[in-house]
Amino acid sequence: MTSAPGQGKKGIGLALFKPHVFARYRLRYKLKKTGLELIAAYFTKNNSLSCAFQDHDENGTTLINRKVYGTSEQGIVLGDMRSEAGTLFRTISAMI
Repeated sequence: MTSAPGQGKKGIGLALFKPHVFARYRLRYKLKKTGLELIAAYFTKNNSLSCAFQDHDENGTTLINRKVYGTSEQGIVLGDMRSEAGTLFRTISAMI
């Protein structure tokens, strides 16, 4: 268990967010913003994720497609570990 999803061997990783994350965020918080303005609003409030996942099995093999969740100030994002250094977040459960 590590503290950041999709971190490669050098501790650097990439987190991608599907458009659905921002659509749900907009809906749940009743925002009128769209596009980059909406994305900026999300990351202004949720600029740090605490994530949990199992990235390797007992033999040290990377577990691709493992489910990942991340908690932030305004909700929980859910996704999949897509590679050793990449995570794809698919949806958000907002805490209102």
